Formats: sequence, structure tokens, C-alpha cells
Amino acid sequence: MNSSVLLTSAAPVAYSSSSSFQSSHGNVVLAGVLSFLAAALASAAGVGGGSLFIAILSIVSGLGVKTATVFARFMVTGGALSNVLYTVFLRGTGPGGESLIDYDVVVASQPCLLLGVSVGVVCNVVFPEWLVTALFIVFLAFTTFRTYRTGIKRWRAETVAMQEGGG
Repeated sequence: MNSSVLLTSAAPVAYSSSSSFQSSHGNVVLAGVLSFLAAALASAAGVGGGSLFIAILSIVSGLGVKTATVFARFMVTGGALSNVLYTVFLRGTGPGGESLIDYDVVVASQPCLLLGVSVGVVCNVVFPEWLVTALFIVFLAFTTFRTYRTGIKRWRAETVAMQEGGG
């Protein structure tokens, strides 16, 4: 396929009315604002935020799950790069001013991370969109339940510790 055919087939479809263009443009702006807020929360929490990005891009922008996944991976990569560039120059307040990045943990977790990304990319290409969506929903439900359960356990433990320490 030559480049002119590729560019013609990738050209955006013209909108039939200006109101649908404005509605679509408004959805993209709203998705951008929500994605920025999700990125800020994800960065503060120390997670990538990909599941938030996929949901925002799918629901608000109307992108397909596979397309939203590609954009979300790009957004997570950008967020991770900015966090690393910021953190690599920070030093701890203790004696010696050690780096805040534990490079031993990075070296130990990198192979598993790369394997997970590779499997995810293959699944995203091979599986139909409905199966990717179903697996995404199951994964998010599972991780939400586990996170909620862990949060409740920690909250109860902290409450007991505060009551014992304060009373």
C-alpha cells in the first residue's frame, strides 16, 4: 500500500453539521480535562492510571476499547517518564542523601513488567474487541475489590492502633 492510499484511508470523515463537530470537540476537551485530573491522581498515588484513561477515552471520547488502550499506554508512558525525570534528581533527607529510587526493586520487577506488557499487547491484537472489553471489566472489578478490601483492613488496623495509643 503506498503512502497516498494510506493517508486517504486514514483521513477523518467530514462532519455533516457544525453542531455534531462542536459536540465531538467538546467531548475531546472534556476527555482531556478528565485525563489530566486522572493523571494527577494516578501520579500522586504512584500508579499508572491506565484503567482510568481507558474508561475516560472510551466513554467520554467514544473511542473503541482497543484504540483507547493504545492512547492510554502512551499516556501512562508519558506520566511515568515525567515522574522518573522528576524523581531521579531528588535525594532523601537522611544521612548520605540516598536516591529515592530503589534500583534493586526496579531491576527485580522489570522482567515481569515487560512480560505483562508483551502478553497484553498480543492479547489486544489477537482478541476481538468484545472480549478485550469483557476482560477489562473483570480485571477492573477484581482489582477494585482487592484494593477496597486492603484499604478497609488498613483503616481498621490504624483505627485500633490510634485507640490503643490514645487511650
